[in-house]
Amino acid sequence: MGKLLVEVDGWEYHKHSVAFQADRSKQNAAVVHGYTVLRFTADDIIHHLSQAVLLVKATLEVLKGGNPQLPTSATVPYWRWHLCVYPLP
Repeated sequence: MGKLLVEVDGWEYHKHSVAFQADRSKQNAAVVHGYTVLRFTADDIIHHLSQAVLLVKATLEVLKGGNPQLPTSATVPYWRWHLCVYPLP
């Protein structure tokens, strides 16, 4: 089974370039060490926790070699389902 890393990003922590850079470097290092990385925003967790959980479960199933049904968050453009964004033209 593959390895999964889940990150939750918020504006408060990532408003400084050093923190933003550290997370990019950390993610790149995780990938080269065989991790699959899922990143969620704080708004994803606050407003769409069930979608985040479904995506984590589906990803774990994929890492086990399965072919799970994917949640909306992985199959529909985010501007069509996420409460925190305005529809793009």
